[in-house]
Amino acid sequence: MTNSDLKIAMQQAGARFAEQTSDRPLHFGSSKEEHIQHGKAALLFDLPKQTLLEVTGADRAVFIQKFCTNDIVALPPGRWCEAFVTDINSHVIAHLQIYAEAEALWITTADSCGEAVWNHFDRYIFNDDIAFHNRSDDYELLFLSGKKSAQLLSELNTIELNAHYVGELTGMHCAVSRVDRLQEPGFLIRIPHTDASTLWQGLVAAGASPAGNLVYESLRIAAGWPVDGIDIPEKTLAQEVGRTSQAISFNKGCYLGQEPIARIDALGHVNKTLCKLKIASSSLPEPRATICTTTSDKEIGYITSAAISYDDNQIDALCYLRRKELTEATQLLVNVNGTLVAAAGR
Repeated sequence: MTNSDLKIAMQQAGARFAEQTSDRPLHFGSSKEEHIQHGKAALLFDLPKQTLLEVTGADRAVFIQKFCTNDIVALPPGRWCEAFVTDINSHVIAHLQIYAEAEALWITTADSCGEAVWNHFDRYIFNDDIAFHNRSDDYELLFLSGKKSAQLLSELNTIELNAHYVGELTGMHCAVSRVDRLQEPGFLIRIPHTDASTLWQGLVAAGASPAGNLVYESLRIAAGWPVDGIDIPEKTLAQEVGRTSQAISFNKGCYLGQEPIARIDALGHVNKTLCKLKIASSSLPEPRATICTTTSDKEIGYITSAAISYDDNQIDALCYLRRKELTEATQLLVNVNGTLVAAAGR
């Protein structure tokens, strides 16, 4: 939950919330203007609550290696990577971001997946030198993203993609990771709750534009960044999420779910995959809205999330589409509140 000091600071900066009890602002006056600033300056977001685990102990990397799709043993301190935790059938339990530090691994995942991940790992701990610490309530996750975000962090402007830095930022101890999830230079900042408001105000004073959830959702959908439980529903195969190059290593040793993933790789494809879609409408489709083609009313996919594009006032969406139904000439239609509307892959 966003701490009260940070919420007060955001309110003083003009934040508008959906309701009084909301923790994350919808916008700071104009989502369209925030979108414009992303393309030429830098936006500062307070990210939704996520599960944050600190993993310590000498066996931490070897243990995590056995249960996720990326090569954690090869991840040096000062780097981070994406990975999936999968069950034995390679269904995704959670999409993780794993950050390597000298004495610990830090893991973030969607708050809705936190308990499942915790229980999954705990089930397999026997004599391992490993400990999991839930730090979700101890830290805030801020995200600075935009064309000039690196310039704004003058102390860190040489931090390269997928690098992870632990040290001082504007005089406060924090962790900063280069995460370009919105298709512009981006920096994920992990800061203790007690310092979050001070850092947020300092970054705004330095030139960052505070931004709300509406433009964040628009940008992350346009960029194709999936959210567990929304864009990655239960029983989704790891390779269906469309993050294979970022999150799956085919050169590491054995792990739970590896065999089905290797078989799919040998076949060369999955039957469906998460795709980006542009819908010729200004009305939002419902979640799970169906997709068909101009030549058949047979469902070939469904929408997982959608948001208005502040570029063209149309809808950007993420969806699952069945591969065998698609050709270069396929013309898509989305059921938008009972009306079939033209759409195209992006």
